[in-house]
Amino acid sequence: MGEIDTFWTDAWDGYPAARERLLQAIAERRPANPVFMSGDAHMFWVSELPIRFDGSALPAVASEICGTSITSRSLVEPWYIGALLSENPHIRFGHSAHRGYTRIELTPGVLRADLRIMESVARRDAACRTLASFAIEDGRPGPEPIA
Repeated sequence: MGEIDTFWTDAWDGYPAARERLLQAIAERRPANPVFMSGDAHMFWVSELPIRFDGSALPAVASEICGTSITSRSLVEPWYIGALLSENPHIRFGHSAHRGYTRIELTPGVLRADLRIMESVARRDAACRTLASFAIEDGRPGPEPIA
């Protein structure tokens, strides 16, 4: 894996065979637009999910949106996010510097995910803003950034 040799074994990386079976089943059955919503990583991740994560250029069969924690800080330093992104082309976005939540708007044509961050978790009146937004169109797996 290059410079980074860390795996989160309680997430996808801990179950590569099961992950591949699940994503292969999705590819074979072709549901309209599977999206995995997850959390417990204390950081934002937005990813496209191919069947395998071995560096082959396989198309995405699903999308994943991982929300950060509301108040608990991330153990991952922001510089590490850049290294992870460079070695994992299926991850479209990562951010660990802020706390927050993900707001989802779901319509028949698109899922919109707004990654919302708190400027401070120590103040009740802290500002909240959208850090980034992504769209997943019906029938087209893979998140796309919204300007």
